[in-house]
Amino acid sequence: METVEITDILLEQGQLFKDMQADFRENKRRDAEVYRMNKQGELNSKKNEKAIEMKNLTDELSVELAAYTQTSNILVKGVLAEDDAKV
Repeated sequence: METVEITDILLEQGQLFKDMQADFRENKRRDAEVYRMNKQGELNSKKNEKAIEMKNLTDELSVELAAYTQTSNILVKGVLAEDDAKV
């Protein structure tokens, strides 16, 4: 049994070539869409993580600010009370 290797094919109709490539192109388009969706999902996850971190930090700083404000108000009231006592 003899084998023959085909190295070149000439297609005379452009539509035939387009039809042959349609499945390949559809697969590549689908692969690209899946890749894009995966990357978008990863980005959304990162955004959510950062939003949670930012919320936690904001909450923590708000508590610290409230404590500082309360302490400052107490000190100011004490100074004012001392001033009133001197008068």
